[in-house]
Amino acid sequence: MWGLIATAAAGLEAGHGLASVLKHNALMEDQSAYAAVFHPTATASATACTTLSAVATGASLAAYFSESDANRDPAYLTAAVLAGLPIVYSMLVLAPAKVALENKTLDVRQRESYLRAWGVKKGVGFALSLLPFAGLLLVVSAGRDERSVGGVKF
Repeated sequence: MWGLIATAAAGLEAGHGLASVLKHNALMEDQSAYAAVFHPTATASATACTTLSAVATGASLAAYFSESDANRDPAYLTAAVLAGLPIVYSMLVLAPAKVALENKTLDVRQRESYLRAWGVKKGVGFALSLLPFAGLLLVVSAGRDERSVGGVKF
């Protein structure tokens, strides 16, 4: 069951990452409007990413530790590490870039350059969120048999 929860959280995070990248691309067409909504949009995105990443990490660890020693699948530990990467990336890369973009003294050319760099960084964050989702899909699907769904026995 924990594996399914981890997979669902990682999938939601990957979907949110894709939506965030698409929203960024749409808002880049009118940068003055983007500058006005950047702070609440970036804050909401960071909160969602961090929360879903933490849930996926915790559920992956729970999936690993809820099994007996003989049945523990180390792939869940790998998935937990991968699911935690977007949190680290957000703190080390996106947070400083967000602070720089919120600087009111930026001229139009600097803001445009920073917003383009922000889009690339969000794209990398999306790619990082796909890794645990794909890994968890593989782990959960490998653990099933004919009478189970995602490793949950009926």
